[in-house]
Amino acid sequence: MWMKAFVIFGAVTMSARGGLLPAAPTTGTMAEADAALVDRQGDQPFLEQEVTFSGAEDFQLSGTLTLPDRAAEDEEAAFVGVLLLPGSGPTDRNGNQPPRLLTNLLRDLAHDLAEAGVATLRFDKRACLVYHERWPRGSLEALNDFFDWPHFLNDAAAALRFLQEHDRVDRERTIILGHSEGGLIALQVAEMLGEDHEAGAAPPRGLILAGTAGRTLDHLLREQISRTAARVVTDEAQLERIMKDLERAMSAVKDDEPMPDDLHPMLGTLFSPAARNVIRAYLTVDPLSYARTYDGPVLAVNGQFDAQVSAEVDLKRLREALESRESGSVTARVIPAASHNFKIVESPDDPGFVGPVSPQMLAIIRQWINASTDERY
Repeated sequence: MWMKAFVIFGAVTMSARGGLLPAAPTTGTMAEADAALVDRQGDQPFLEQEVTFSGAEDFQLSGTLTLPDRAAEDEEAAFVGVLLLPGSGPTDRNGNQPPRLLTNLLRDLAHDLAEAGVATLRFDKRACLVYHERWPRGSLEALNDFFDWPHFLNDAAAALRFLQEHDRVDRERTIILGHSEGGLIALQVAEMLGEDHEAGAAPPRGLILAGTAGRTLDHLLREQISRTAARVVTDEAQLERIMKDLERAMSAVKDDEPMPDDLHPMLGTLFSPAARNVIRAYLTVDPLSYARTYDGPVLAVNGQFDAQVSAEVDLKRLREALESRESGSVTARVIPAASHNFKIVESPDDPGFVGPVSPQMLAIIRQWINASTDERY
């Protein structure tokens, strides 16, 4: 995901192992969704409905429930359900940051899964600009609290609860698919739900980690800023200053110290004072600790030409951590010629935002879901 105009980075997780919100009723959703099942999307083999539910601190979140076309004909059918979580930044339910970054990754995944008989829920995270009129105003502290990492975790847990409570979804066969940062949220929410039996949601049957980092963000930032800066800065002294200033800035965030006011201009937009809490979470947590605690099946996929999360480094680390568990299977796949957003590209230099999702990626996900949710599993 884009961090301002300079760095694209992969998924990250948080530092605090906080508890979940108490179960909260969903709002204005079930009857509306059922009533709208006849609203087919043209000739497409799926049905979609706008839904809302209560996230952390009752913040109302909006999303799309997508059901297989068969739901309109078979009123008794309960489908496998997949919660789709986007990457970092103000990424919306479809995997976009409009108007500049448009991938439609999650939208295309939802439609493909519906064709395979799987229901999905995707939603606009609280950082999306569609909610900006409801963001706190008046102080950086209020914004920091609103965008604190536990809120994003509890929003995702509430979304899973909503999906599990829908009468067209089999509660016992729900999965979280997280892209980039969403994969780390998926890992952490799975652990939290396993520990909090009063949360209202059951732990997911399985996890799909798509382009998910196997390291804390500080490692990825060093790699990405070094690579990006080298393309636009030719002065070795300036490159050295950028990297030193990056370390100073990250240390300030980690230690909750004032941000240096003399950072290189290239770094000035990376460390927003309104998001210090979430950035601290990004920099301080090893995602492998969560990977080792989840005891269900996991599919981890990475694009071969992912320039943000390394298939050679991050996918390998995730696979090894997941294989070290006493229970739970792991399937790890590198998607040939795919970008971070799983679009077909010719090299890591192609950002790979546009175009169809890799057919091989879609096929692997379908096959894995079928195997992992089979009642004989």
